[in-house]
Amino acid sequence: MHSNQSAHPLKQFVLPALVLFVLLLFTYARFFSIPYIGFQYDTSGEIVDVFTPEATGALALGDMLLEANGIKHSEYRDSLARPWFDHLHPGDVMELRVSSEGVERSLQLAVPGFNLPEFLGRLINTWWLSYVFWFAGTIICFHVRPQDVRWRLLVMFCYVTAIWLIAGSLSRYGVFFGPYVFRIGIWLSLPVYLHLHWNFPRPFPRLPNLVWGALYAVGIGFAALQAMSLIDPDWFGYALFVAVVGSLLMLLVRFFTSSGERREVGFLLGAFAVALLPALMLGLATAREALPLLGNGSVFSLVACPGAYLYVVYRRQLGGMELRANRLISVYLFLVLLFTGTLILVSFFAPGLENPQEIAIAILGTGLFVSLFNIFAFERFQRFVERRFLNIPMPPEGLQQRFANLISTSFTRQHLGQTLMEQVLPALLIRQSALMHFDGRTPERKLIYAQNVTAEQMPDGEVSQQLVRPANSPGVQTPAWVQLAIPVRAGEQVVGLWLLGRKDPDDYYSYSETNLLNSLADQMAIALVNIEQADRLRVLHQRDIDQQEERRAYLARELHDDVLAGIADLVALADRGNPDALQARHEQVSDRVRQLIYQLRPAMLDFGLYRALTELVDNLSLRLGEDVQVSLMLPESAEMYEGQVAEHAYRIVQQAAENAASRGLAKTIIISGQLTADVIDLLIEDDGIGFDLAGTSLPDLLHASHFGLASMNERAALIGAYLSIHSTPGVGTQVHLEWHKH
Repeated sequence: MHSNQSAHPLKQFVLPALVLFVLLLFTYARFFSIPYIGFQYDTSGEIVDVFTPEATGALALGDMLLEANGIKHSEYRDSLARPWFDHLHPGDVMELRVSSEGVERSLQLAVPGFNLPEFLGRLINTWWLSYVFWFAGTIICFHVRPQDVRWRLLVMFCYVTAIWLIAGSLSRYGVFFGPYVFRIGIWLSLPVYLHLHWNFPRPFPRLPNLVWGALYAVGIGFAALQAMSLIDPDWFGYALFVAVVGSLLMLLVRFFTSSGERREVGFLLGAFAVALLPALMLGLATAREALPLLGNGSVFSLVACPGAYLYVVYRRQLGGMELRANRLISVYLFLVLLFTGTLILVSFFAPGLENPQEIAIAILGTGLFVSLFNIFAFERFQRFVERRFLNIPMPPEGLQQRFANLISTSFTRQHLGQTLMEQVLPALLIRQSALMHFDGRTPERKLIYAQNVTAEQMPDGEVSQQLVRPANSPGVQTPAWVQLAIPVRAGEQVVGLWLLGRKDPDDYYSYSETNLLNSLADQMAIALVNIEQADRLRVLHQRDIDQQEERRAYLARELHDDVLAGIADLVALADRGNPDALQARHEQVSDRVRQLIYQLRPAMLDFGLYRALTELVDNLSLRLGEDVQVSLMLPESAEMYEGQVAEHAYRIVQQAAENAASRGLAKTIIISGQLTADVIDLLIEDDGIGFDLAGTSLPDLLHASHFGLASMNERAALIGAYLSIHSTPGVGTQVHLEWHKH
């Protein structure tokens, strides 16, 4: 159902206006046509309220009215069209015969006319509830679409209920054919109630039209018989019982068998409980006898019935107001609970109050209790209603705050997906969704999680790129299961796509929920950026570990094969007494040990970066031979640098030269630049085969598996230096390192 802003035809105003006219007519009768006689009775003849001092002296609660002005109670009961008190004016004398505890007596009472207690007794009652049902029916009539069977049944449900409610509130007086209207309304409610709850919130399996036709025929037929007084006046009670109990049974069946309707049906069942709770508890506490006016005020809770139906059918149109409506429901339920509890509390001590001081103390004590209960219980009660009654396990703002805290620890895609599936999606009743992570440098998509979605249902790369466009862009094709597609953006870059599908109870995402999901997507963008950075750090860390393990294995082999073997040779030569051979072998072993130490950390760094680079070039030239020419074109410098600046600069040059010789197959390597106290400016050039370089940032290098270049980039970042790498296939590579003292 959705709202329709089109103009309504004139005929659509006829039914609401007609029902309103009936309500106004009976309201007028209630306050102006029925004489004020000083007491109130029910249809059994029992005196239920006494208002004026004269009536108080003559009548008591519980007395049975047997005859009034010559009309016996049996005649009053048998003739629905015959008012018991009619054509009376202030000052007229009423001839009454009553029974008090089995003793009959006759008395005369003067008609007092208008009096405030009796007026309040008529005002504080159920009559006004009919206007609440009329208002709900009118809202549905004009603002709920489509105008299908459920729409018609909901309108009739509200209007028929409104009519028999107001007619029933003054049925005992017999004015304006009220008893007939009341009973006919009940008979007509029988097919309407059952038909409505067969189709609402969602239809049960379709029944033949003959079944519903027969049911409506029964209701209309008995209504006609009732109008002609051909059936017992009390039979309408059976119709009301079947209509109400049948409707409740259908709602219970839906609640236990249909998870998709559980939220709405549970809301309706809860509304019935709220409507009946005050009356039931006040009946148990007999508060009505002690405080009749307050007891009549308990009908305030009955608003829950029409309000629940209106909320269920109109919830989709609330948009951003849905959250406020939910909170209003919590406040209303709390007030009903508070009001009922207060009446019950007062009912225990009200009959024993004998003087103004005791009454004042009781009022103050009750007020204090109510205030403390309100302060300490409302927030917990509101949270309980939102979680259990409105099916909101976590308030949206609480959900957003909690998720923001959780993403700070989400450094893996698995943890992020687990957080969404366990914390966020259940709270919003989302049953089908998926989240994809875009690399940004490649078309590769990484699926973070998929909830009730198969691989075949996931969009391919082209469709995914379409879905990140605005929803109204031409050519966007959304998969059938997707209800909402939210691009996950970090600034201008799209880092992911969040697809949301089936959602309880009706696959509807309200305005407030959409805003919340977009806010969560913004936070997910931060998490995905952090995950990317964490992945890069893990790759670098693993590369460092691998390099350390390779270095250790290399040292172990060299120490075992060269150094230990050399020491063994020295021992053997010493035993043979060959000093020349011993000296030569000793020099070989010493050179090898110095080379190993040099690989760990060049000793020449202790004498400056220039001396270390000079030694590096010499060693490379010696090791590579004549095949590769390595040149150092640096002005001599004795500058010393603090911290690890010199060592990192040295390793960058070493790595660049090693790459040029081993991978670049260069014939010429030139190291040039300058070394001053404030600047290190080094350029390493080669004429090797070069390579394709998509980017020189750390993520680009890691993605392309250029771990050596990535290590150089990371070392430059550690000392705050600028590193640029340029390479052209077939031409060569240039690595430029620039450091400035801060």
